[in-house]
Amino acid sequence: MKKLRYLLEYLPLKVILFLAALLPLSAARRLGDAVAWLLGKVLKLRRDVVENNLKRAFPDKTDEERSVLADGCYRFYCRMALEWSQAEKMLDKEQIEFKSPEIVDRQIERGKGLIFISGHLGYWELAGALLVRRFGPMHVYADVIHNPFVNQEVERRRSDLGVDTVTGKWALKKQARLLRQGETIGLVADQSKGVRQAEVPFFGYRVKNTRIPATLARITAAPVVPVVAVREKKYTITVRFSEPLPASLTGVTRENEEELLRQYNEWLEDEVKRFPEQYFWLHRRWKDARPLT
Repeated sequence: MKKLRYLLEYLPLKVILFLAALLPLSAARRLGDAVAWLLGKVLKLRRDVVENNLKRAFPDKTDEERSVLADGCYRFYCRMALEWSQAEKMLDKEQIEFKSPEIVDRQIERGKGLIFISGHLGYWELAGALLVRRFGPMHVYADVIHNPFVNQEVERRRSDLGVDTVTGKWALKKQARLLRQGETIGLVADQSKGVRQAEVPFFGYRVKNTRIPATLARITAAPVVPVVAVREKKYTITVRFSEPLPASLTGVTRENEEELLRQYNEWLEDEVKRFPEQYFWLHRRWKDARPLT
Protein backbone atom coordinates (compact mmCIF):
# COMPACT_ATOMS: atom_id res chain seq x y z
CA MET A 1 0.00 0.00 0.00
CA LYS A 2 2.79 2.40 0.88
CA LYS A 3 4.50 1.81 -2.46
CA LEU A 4 1.22 2.51 -4.27
CA ARG A 5 0.73 5.72 -2.29
CA TYR A 6 4.27 6.86 -3.14
CA LEU A 7 3.65 6.10 -6.80
CA LEU A 8 0.38 8.06 -6.82
CA GLU A 9 2.18 11.00 -5.22
CA TYR A 10 5.00 10.84 -7.75
CA LEU A 11 3.05 10.44 -11.00
CA PRO A 12 1.47 13.94 -11.06
CA LEU A 13 4.91 15.47 -10.44
CA LYS A 14 6.42 13.38 -13.24
CA VAL A 15 3.64 14.39 -15.66
CA ILE A 16 3.98 18.11 -14.85
CA LEU A 17 7.78 18.00 -15.24
CA PHE A 18 7.46 16.07 -18.50
CA LEU A 19 4.99 18.58 -19.94
CA ALA A 20 7.03 21.54 -18.71
CA ALA A 21 10.13 20.14 -20.44
CA LEU A 22 8.26 20.25 -23.77
CA LEU A 23 7.33 23.91 -23.42
CA PRO A 24 9.38 26.98 -24.24
CA LEU A 25 11.01 28.27 -21.07
CA SER A 26 8.72 31.33 -20.96
CA ALA A 27 5.64 29.12 -21.22
CA ALA A 28 6.93 26.80 -18.49
CA ARG A 29 7.28 29.81 -16.22
CA ARG A 30 3.71 30.91 -16.96
CA LEU A 31 2.58 27.39 -16.13
CA GLY A 32 4.50 27.74 -12.87
CA ASP A 33 2.55 30.93 -12.11
CA ALA A 34 -0.71 29.05 -12.66
CA VAL A 35 0.40 26.22 -10.38
CA ALA A 36 1.43 28.79 -7.75
CA TRP A 37 -2.03 30.38 -7.88
CA LEU A 38 -3.65 26.96 -7.50
CA LEU A 39 -1.46 25.88 -4.59
CA GLY A 40 -1.20 29.20 -2.77
CA LYS A 41 -4.57 30.82 -3.39
CA VAL A 42 -7.04 28.01 -4.06
CA LEU A 43 -5.76 24.92 -2.24
CA LYS A 44 -3.77 27.05 0.23
CA LEU A 45 -1.20 24.28 0.57
CA ARG A 46 0.75 25.01 3.78
CA ARG A 47 -0.42 28.61 3.53
CA ASP A 48 -0.80 28.72 7.31
CA VAL A 49 2.83 27.63 7.71
CA VAL A 50 4.01 30.31 5.27
CA GLU A 51 2.01 33.07 6.94
CA ASN A 52 3.08 32.07 10.46
CA ASN A 53 6.73 31.96 9.39
CA LEU A 54 6.50 35.39 7.78
CA LYS A 55 4.80 36.80 10.87
CA ARG A 56 7.69 35.61 13.01
CA ALA A 57 10.38 36.84 10.64
CA PHE A 58 8.75 40.17 9.78
CA PRO A 59 6.49 41.20 12.69
CA ASP A 60 6.71 44.87 11.64
CA LYS A 61 5.18 44.25 8.21
CA THR A 62 1.44 44.51 7.65
CA ASP A 63 -0.72 41.48 6.89
CA GLU A 64 -1.06 42.75 3.33
CA GLU A 65 2.72 43.07 2.90
CA ARG A 66 3.27 39.56 4.23
CA SER A 67 0.53 38.24 1.93
CA VAL A 68 2.37 39.72 -1.06
CA LEU A 69 5.59 38.03 0.10
CA ALA A 70 3.74 34.72 0.49
CA ASP A 71 2.36 34.96 -3.06
CA GLY A 72 5.85 35.75 -4.32
CA CYS A 73 7.25 32.69 -2.53
CA TYR A 74 4.73 30.32 -4.15
CA ARG A 75 5.35 31.91 -7.54
CA PHE A 76 9.14 31.73 -7.27
CA TYR A 77 9.28 28.09 -6.21
CA CYS A 78 6.67 26.84 -8.65
CA ARG A 79 8.56 28.57 -11.44
CA MET A 80 11.83 27.16 -10.17
CA ALA A 81 10.43 23.61 -10.05
CA LEU A 82 9.35 23.80 -13.69
CA GLU A 83 12.57 25.50 -14.76
CA TRP A 84 14.34 22.52 -13.22
CA SER A 85 12.63 20.27 -15.79
CA GLN A 86 14.84 21.90 -18.43
CA ALA A 87 17.70 23.04 -16.26
CA GLU A 88 20.48 22.60 -18.83
CA LYS A 89 18.60 24.70 -21.38
CA MET A 90 17.89 27.37 -18.77
CA LEU A 91 21.48 27.53 -17.57
CA ASP A 92 22.69 27.89 -21.16
CA LYS A 93 20.23 30.70 -21.90
CA GLU A 94 20.33 32.62 -18.64
CA GLN A 95 23.09 35.02 -17.81
CA ILE A 96 25.04 33.63 -14.85
CA GLU A 97 26.96 36.16 -12.81
CA PHE A 98 29.55 35.05 -10.24
CA LYS A 99 30.36 37.64 -7.60
CA SER A 100 33.66 37.35 -5.70
CA PRO A 101 34.68 33.91 -7.05
CA GLU A 102 38.25 34.73 -6.06
CA ILE A 103 37.21 33.91 -2.49
CA VAL A 104 36.70 30.31 -3.57
CA ASP A 105 39.79 30.21 -5.79
CA ARG A 106 41.97 31.17 -2.80
CA GLN A 107 40.53 28.41 -0.64
CA ILE A 108 40.78 25.76 -3.36
CA GLU A 109 44.47 26.61 -3.85
CA ARG A 110 45.08 25.64 -0.22
CA GLY A 111 44.16 22.07 -1.13
CA LYS A 112 42.52 21.35 2.23
CA GLY A 113 38.99 20.74 1.04
CA LEU A 114 36.14 23.22 0.97
CA ILE A 115 32.64 23.32 2.44
CA PHE A 116 30.08 25.41 0.58
CA ILE A 117 27.19 26.31 2.86
CA SER A 118 23.84 27.73 1.80
CA GLY A 119 20.18 27.75 2.84
CA HIS A 120 16.77 27.19 1.32
CA LEU A 121 17.05 30.47 -0.52
CA GLY A 122 16.91 31.07 -4.25
CA TYR A 123 18.21 28.37 -6.60
CA TRP A 124 19.75 26.10 -4.00
CA GLU A 125 19.30 22.99 -6.15
CA LEU A 126 20.76 24.57 -9.29
CA ALA A 127 23.57 26.13 -7.27
CA GLY A 128 25.40 22.81 -7.26
CA ALA A 129 25.40 22.65 -11.06
CA LEU A 130 26.56 26.25 -11.30
CA LEU A 131 29.42 25.62 -8.88
CA VAL A 132 30.47 22.52 -10.82
CA ARG A 133 30.57 24.56 -14.03
CA ARG A 134 32.78 27.18 -12.44
CA PHE A 135 35.01 25.22 -10.04
CA GLY A 136 34.84 21.55 -11.05
CA PRO A 137 33.50 18.42 -9.34
CA MET A 138 31.68 18.64 -6.03
CA HIS A 139 29.47 16.56 -3.79
CA VAL A 140 26.27 17.71 -2.09
CA TYR A 141 24.83 16.33 1.11
CA ALA A 142 21.09 15.64 1.02
CA ASP A 143 18.60 13.80 3.18
CA VAL A 144 16.85 10.84 1.61
CA ILE A 145 13.39 11.90 0.44
CA HIS A 146 10.73 9.65 1.98
CA ASN A 147 9.12 8.98 -1.39
CA PRO A 148 11.66 6.69 -3.15
CA PHE A 149 10.35 7.56 -6.63
CA VAL A 150 10.80 11.30 -5.99
CA ASN A 151 14.20 10.65 -4.38
CA GLN A 152 15.37 8.71 -7.45
CA GLU A 153 14.12 11.47 -9.77
CA VAL A 154 15.93 14.20 -7.82
CA GLU A 155 19.19 12.27 -7.61
CA ARG A 156 19.06 11.48 -11.34
CA ARG A 157 18.57 15.14 -12.22
CA ARG A 158 21.43 16.16 -9.95
CA SER A 159 23.65 13.57 -11.59
CA ASP A 160 22.69 14.81 -15.07
CA LEU A 161 23.92 18.25 -13.99
CA GLY A 162 27.23 16.83 -12.81
CA VAL A 163 26.52 16.88 -9.07
CA ASP A 164 27.22 13.85 -6.87
CA THR A 165 24.79 13.27 -3.99
CA VAL A 166 26.12 12.06 -0.63
CA THR A 167 23.40 10.59 1.55
CA GLY A 168 22.55 7.70 3.81
CA LYS A 169 23.75 6.35 7.15
CA TRP A 170 27.47 6.95 6.61
CA ALA A 171 27.16 10.31 4.85
CA LEU A 172 29.06 12.26 7.51
CA LYS A 173 32.05 9.92 7.40
CA LYS A 174 32.07 9.96 3.60
CA GLN A 175 31.98 13.77 3.54
CA ALA A 176 34.86 13.95 6.01
CA ARG A 177 36.90 11.54 3.87
CA LEU A 178 36.23 13.58 0.73
CA LEU A 179 37.25 16.81 2.46
CA ARG A 180 40.51 15.27 3.71
CA GLN A 181 41.21 14.31 0.09
CA GLY A 182 40.87 17.97 -0.91
CA GLU A 183 37.39 17.59 -2.41
CA THR A 184 34.52 20.10 -2.27
CA ILE A 185 31.15 19.46 -0.68
CA GLY A 186 27.95 21.51 -0.45
CA LEU A 187 25.43 21.76 2.39
CA VAL A 188 22.02 23.38 2.72
CA ALA A 189 22.13 23.70 6.49
CA ASP A 190 19.05 25.63 7.67
CA GLN A 191 17.30 22.56 8.98
CA SER A 192 16.96 20.72 12.26
CA LYS A 193 17.23 17.11 11.11
CA GLY A 194 19.82 14.85 12.65
CA VAL A 195 20.60 13.47 16.07
CA ARG A 196 23.00 16.24 17.09
CA GLN A 197 21.42 19.68 17.01
CA ALA A 198 22.16 23.12 18.38
CA GLU A 199 19.93 26.07 19.20
CA VAL A 200 21.06 29.26 17.48
CA PRO A 201 19.49 32.70 16.82
CA PHE A 202 17.49 33.25 13.64
CA PHE A 203 15.14 36.21 13.15
CA GLY A 204 14.77 36.84 16.88
CA TYR A 205 14.24 33.21 17.88
CA ARG A 206 16.41 30.34 19.01
CA VAL A 207 15.87 27.66 16.38
CA LYS A 208 17.18 24.12 16.17
CA ASN A 209 19.96 23.68 13.64
CA THR A 210 21.91 20.69 12.40
CA ARG A 211 25.51 20.62 13.61
CA ILE A 212 26.80 18.89 10.45
CA PRO A 213 28.70 21.89 8.95
CA ALA A 214 30.33 22.72 12.28
CA THR A 215 31.24 19.08 12.93
CA LEU A 216 32.80 18.70 9.50
CA ALA A 217 34.77 21.92 9.92
CA ARG A 218 35.99 20.69 13.31
CA ILE A 219 37.19 17.25 12.22
CA THR A 220 38.66 18.29 8.84
CA ALA A 221 39.73 21.95 9.35
CA ALA A 222 38.09 22.76 6.00
CA PRO A 223 36.95 26.38 5.50
CA VAL A 224 33.20 27.04 5.30
CA VAL A 225 32.28 29.44 2.48
CA PRO A 226 28.70 30.82 2.33
CA VAL A 227 27.16 30.92 -1.15
CA VAL A 228 23.76 31.93 -2.46
CA ALA A 229 22.30 31.71 -5.97
CA VAL A 230 19.43 34.18 -6.44
CA ARG A 231 17.61 35.93 -9.24
CA GLU A 232 18.62 39.57 -8.91
CA LYS A 233 17.48 40.51 -12.42
CA LYS A 234 14.85 39.09 -14.77
CA TYR A 235 17.27 37.08 -16.90
CA THR A 236 20.23 36.85 -14.54
CA ILE A 237 21.05 34.36 -11.80
CA THR A 238 23.66 35.74 -9.45
CA VAL A 239 25.92 33.40 -7.52
CA ARG A 240 27.49 35.37 -4.69
CA PHE A 241 30.21 34.18 -2.33
CA SER A 242 31.07 35.53 1.10
CA GLU A 243 34.32 35.24 2.99
CA PRO A 244 34.72 31.97 4.93
CA LEU A 245 32.93 31.93 8.28
CA PRO A 246 35.55 33.22 10.75
CA ALA A 247 35.12 30.29 13.15
CA SER A 248 36.11 27.85 10.37
CA LEU A 249 39.42 29.69 9.89
CA THR A 250 40.41 30.06 13.53
CA GLY A 251 39.67 26.42 14.35
CA VAL A 252 36.40 24.83 15.36
CA THR A 253 36.27 22.95 18.65
CA ARG A 254 33.46 21.09 20.38
CA GLU A 255 33.04 24.16 22.57
CA ASN A 256 32.59 26.69 19.74
CA GLU A 257 30.62 24.69 17.17
CA GLU A 258 27.60 26.84 17.96
CA GLU A 259 29.60 29.98 17.17
CA LEU A 260 30.07 28.80 13.59
CA LEU A 261 26.35 28.04 13.30
CA ARG A 262 25.54 31.46 14.75
CA GLN A 263 27.74 33.11 12.11
CA TYR A 264 26.02 31.04 9.40
CA ASN A 265 22.51 31.97 10.56
CA GLU A 266 23.49 35.63 10.80
CA TRP A 267 24.70 35.54 7.18
CA LEU A 268 21.58 33.69 6.02
CA GLU A 269 19.24 36.09 7.81
CA ASP A 270 20.84 39.03 6.01
CA GLU A 271 20.43 37.27 2.66
CA VAL A 272 16.78 36.38 3.35
CA LYS A 273 16.04 40.01 4.18
CA ARG A 274 17.45 40.99 0.78
CA PHE A 275 15.38 38.39 -1.13
CA PRO A 276 12.46 37.46 1.14
CA GLU A 277 10.22 36.15 -1.67
CA GLN A 278 12.96 33.67 -2.63
CA TYR A 279 13.14 31.97 0.77
CA PHE A 280 11.36 28.64 1.22
CA TRP A 281 8.83 29.75 3.82
CA LEU A 282 6.93 26.49 3.39
CA HIS A 283 9.21 24.53 5.70
CA ARG A 284 8.75 24.60 9.48
CA ARG A 285 11.95 26.47 10.29
CA TRP A 286 10.55 27.81 13.56
CA LYS A 287 9.19 24.52 14.89
CA ASP A 288 9.78 24.45 18.67
CA ALA A 289 11.52 27.86 18.41
CA ARG A 290 11.99 29.98 21.53
CA PRO A 291 12.08 33.81 21.55
CA LEU A 292 15.48 35.27 22.31
CA THR A 293 13.98 37.60 24.89
